Amino acid sequence: MTTLTFPTLPTPQFPITSANEDPTIATEFENGMTQTRPRFTRLRRNWTLKWNYMLNGDRDTLAAFWITAAGGAASFTWTNPYDSQTYTVRFTAPIKETWTTDQVWQIEIQIQEL
Repeated sequence: MTTLTFPTLPTPQFPITSANEDPTIATEFENGMTQTRPRFTRLRRNWTLKWNYMLNGDRDTLAAFWITAAGGAASFTWTNPYDSQTYTVRFTAPIKETWTTDQVWQIEIQIQEL
């Protein structure tokens, strides 16, 4: 299968929200103790990207890419504008779109490192 690449779009607005996933499984016991362990050892990063002013053409490009990636089913490469590192990621939620004025959208996407 061909590796998909995130489309060229305007840089999202700052801040770009980033967080590491917490893989902890906790078991509470009747004596008040809690036993913890990691579900898995790899800590994946999550990002939320927002565009407050995206034009129709860029919105259509992103929507077409969402369909090509089958939502969160396919992975793709994405370059973080903050550190210029390339990550292999997938969508973790549907695209949130708000049509603000003629030709302009507010967009939010959530992606997760594989």
